[in-house]
Amino acid sequence: MMTLNEDQRLLQDSVRPFMAEEGAIKKQLRYWRDINCADGFGHSLWKQFAELGLTGIMIPENQGGAGLGSVEAGILLEEIGRNLTPSPFLTTAVAAVRALQGSALAERWFPGILAGETVAALAIEEGKHHDPANIALDARRQGNGFVLGRHYSNCLRSRPRNSRAVPARSRSRMSGARSYKESISFPAGFSPRGKG
Repeated sequence: MMTLNEDQRLLQDSVRPFMAEEGAIKKQLRYWRDINCADGFGHSLWKQFAELGLTGIMIPENQGGAGLGSVEAGILLEEIGRNLTPSPFLTTAVAAVRALQGSALAERWFPGILAGETVAALAIEEGKHHDPANIALDARRQGNGFVLGRHYSNCLRSRPRNSRAVPARSRSRMSGARSYKESISFPAGFSPRGKG
């Protein structure tokens, strides 16, 4: 068991009751039913995440975020899991933020993530086994981004409002193609690492 420092315990103590009350699956499913939402998460809950600063937990302070690391994101993920809260936190506030950090696209996407207006989708592999060298989806360079060779359906958060990242092959290297004519290239075997 990890020993949390005082700030991390404060974060845990703040997030736990919020997630138990607002993020409970029972409450969220009823809400979706009542508004006929098909997105798989509550947009109003995601906005509440933003109001609490949770969407920017891993975004550097100099870019408007909290500048925290993997341990703090893990604390929040633990509470999301404890309550079975349907949330784009992992795909957006963790995976997309880590992929964008240090890139020219961070300035474009971080403000929307911080405001709870951007939701990123994260694609999973096409096959039954992890084999990034054999991704079949091709990406052709067009303008300042990529055009994907076909529709990619294996996407977590399958109906993102703003951004989608999928594994694709571009010539001899793997690329993480992003929608809206923007892209981030990842070397084969890319693994995001947060500070922690």
